[in-house]
Amino acid sequence: MGEIDSDPIKPVKASVSHFGQKCVQIKGRSTSEDESENEKDLEVILRDLANCKFQLEAMDAAHKQALLNQHNHETSVNALKTLLEASEFEKEVYINECKEAKIRVSELESKIQEMADELTMLKSTETELCMLEKQLMEAISDKIETMKRMVEMETQVKHIELLESELTQLRNELKLRGESELTQLETMRSELDEVRDRENEAQVEIALLKAEIHKERSKTAAAEAAELKAKGEKSAAYFALQQMAIETQEVKKENQRLQSEHEEVQFQDANSVNEITISLEEYEILVKKSEEAKLEPQMESKSREEIDNLKKDLENAHARVSEFRTRAEQAATRAEVAEQAKAALEEQVKEWKEQKQRRRAALAALRAESMSRSSHSLECDDNSKTYMPLGKFLKMKQ
Repeated sequence: MGEIDSDPIKPVKASVSHFGQKCVQIKGRSTSEDESENEKDLEVILRDLANCKFQLEAMDAAHKQALLNQHNHETSVNALKTLLEASEFEKEVYINECKEAKIRVSELESKIQEMADELTMLKSTETELCMLEKQLMEAISDKIETMKRMVEMETQVKHIELLESELTQLRNELKLRGESELTQLETMRSELDEVRDRENEAQVEIALLKAEIHKERSKTAAAEAAELKAKGEKSAAYFALQQMAIETQEVKKENQRLQSEHEEVQFQDANSVNEITISLEEYEILVKKSEEAKLEPQMESKSREEIDNLKKDLENAHARVSEFRTRAEQAATRAEVAEQAKAALEEQVKEWKEQKQRRRAALAALRAESMSRSSHSLECDDNSKTYMPLGKFLKMKQ
């Protein structure tokens, strides 16, 4: 248990003893002393009383603090006791565990020794097992090889049977295809002949169309030349017509003048007959000129009709040339189509020939493969008979 601190109580005891002494002194004094001394003593007593109160409060606080410290010390002591008890218990537990661990270590050492002995035994048995495993693997490999050979032989037999069935099917198919191909070849030959005939006809038609085009071109050239000539003649005739119009106007004026003169001459004498005859001849010439002037518009209309006819002929010629061109283009397209059909037929015939060659090569390869596999299977049978040891065979049976 902790001790209580009594140091703060000592000044309180001193003040109490001093206060008691003062009281005794006051009682012992006489009443004859003056009031001043009483007042001084009273003040001193009050001061001492205040100091005592303060010291008493301090003592009370110190006492409470001492009690609190005592409680804390008691709780810490109790905690330390519990910790000490727990540590002692753990110490005993650890001691027991150490003893058990020592026992276990001794047991483990003995077990390790036993395991080392067992390992040595296992190593010896492992070597024996390895030897046995090698022997077993050799026996299994021999057995697997024999099984593989048997399976290969069975597969070869099945393959040979399949090849024989395929050969028969191929022969039948080749027969059927040969017949169908013969019929197709005959039809293709007939189609080729038709295409050639069409091609020849198209070439003849193209040649005729080229000749017609050449003729039409010459005709169009002649028509164009005639048109140019007619244009020139038309311009010359137009110029002549203009001159004729001028001359007709002059002739009309002259005719009017002559008519007036003729009317005057009818009233003249007979002496002037010769002059009248000369004027009549001139009058007839002028009448002819006027008639020709009247006929010139008719000639102009005729030339215009001829020009129109030439234009119509030229347009017809152009239309025929365009028609011939379209016919030539159609013939050329027909010829191209015929050439393409001919090339396609030739390509198809070539493919059929290549297919025949491939089938023949495949049949030859199948025959060679079947022969080689049959010989290989016979060799495998001989090898299996010669190289199979008796000891391994007996091990396999065991």
